[in-house]
Amino acid sequence: MVCLYPVGENPPDGVIRDERNEMEVCLEGQGRVCSGVTGCRRKAMIVGVTLSVILGIRPGAAQEPPSVFLIADTVACEDCRIDLTRVVSLGGSEESDTLSLDASSRVAVDSNGRFALSSPFEPGRVLIYDKDGTLVGGFGSRGEGPGEMQAIQWMTYSPGDTLHVFDRSRWVVFSPGEEHVRTTNVPFRVFRPIRLDSGDWVLTSPYLAAGRNAGSLQIFSEDGYPARTISEEPKELLGPFDDSAVRHLSPASPGMLWVGQATQYVVEKRTATGEVVQKLWKDCSWFPRHEYLPLTRMEPPIRPTMGAIREDAYGRLWVLIWVPEEEEQGSRTSDVPGQDLRDTILEVIDPTTGRLLAHRRFDEWLLEFVNEEMLVGRRVETGGEWAVDIYRFTLRSGV
Repeated sequence: MVCLYPVGENPPDGVIRDERNEMEVCLEGQGRVCSGVTGCRRKAMIVGVTLSVILGIRPGAAQEPPSVFLIADTVACEDCRIDLTRVVSLGGSEESDTLSLDASSRVAVDSNGRFALSSPFEPGRVLIYDKDGTLVGGFGSRGEGPGEMQAIQWMTYSPGDTLHVFDRSRWVVFSPGEEHVRTTNVPFRVFRPIRLDSGDWVLTSPYLAAGRNAGSLQIFSEDGYPARTISEEPKELLGPFDDSAVRHLSPASPGMLWVGQATQYVVEKRTATGEVVQKLWKDCSWFPRHEYLPLTRMEPPIRPTMGAIREDAYGRLWVLIWVPEEEEQGSRTSDVPGQDLRDTILEVIDPTTGRLLAHRRFDEWLLEFVNEEMLVGRRVETGGEWAVDIYRFTLRSGV
């Protein structure tokens, strides 16, 4: 049972303050919450929510009530450990193509283990590396014609190794043989799209130029045609790029998607029609909700930010969070955005039980997941050269 109390009143014992929704949530029959606990809740509670207002769902909507999981900060699996194994490094001081890389380079991996990498110093060009990290070729050029690109925002392979390149508000597709297939104009600048099992794509944008599309989830067909909006969240953006409008996406089984918010620890599971079926959230002192972060990210303090999410082959949800380096305590002294000032926290959640399976902090900037088993990190070597590291992430037990 879920009881709601207005913030400011004195609810009875066993009440959690949900400041995100400006209400008090009393979890009756689910165990008491210890008073005076600091940081995240010490006990995970699974709540079948009968009042859909918690998730902002319209009254009378024809759908089953979603489940809400309050994720504890205490790891439930004492024998579980997150491991990262470096697969390959691209660039760096020992590579002849060092100057082709920087912090904005994007990575995709095909079914044969080859890597496609965007080159900001050669706009419109895609570099191809073999599975050992050797540069073996490249294609594309700068421009607005067929097969040409200007500022690659994201790349990913679909089944069959077709490469999809999102070039600001253009969607450029290349065949497995690196031949141009089509270019489609998208009505906004795309940020980290995903492909669903159905073949449809989910596109979103946190950019001011997206207008009312900012923060919404748009379904496009495999051929690049807009189909429908499944989550419309119009908001007034506070800058050209507004973190509060960032939506991180991951495919979810069966045929659904996960949607995470950059400025708070909230992840929702949605159907392909937009229905919310599950919500995972944390009430954490180390990750307080915040709003707009400037585009330059150069002003202190660095605030915790959700950087990416991914469901793995076992149905577990991985959450990647950027936090200030412990010794820096949120200040910024480097002229290189994020360099030597951000750590990364990886957490693994079992969505079926709401348990936190593992938590680990890394003293490097891990940026994004490229598929269900690999993620990307970026670093600057002592000579100032950028390197891109590809890791395989695993959850091990009995260690």
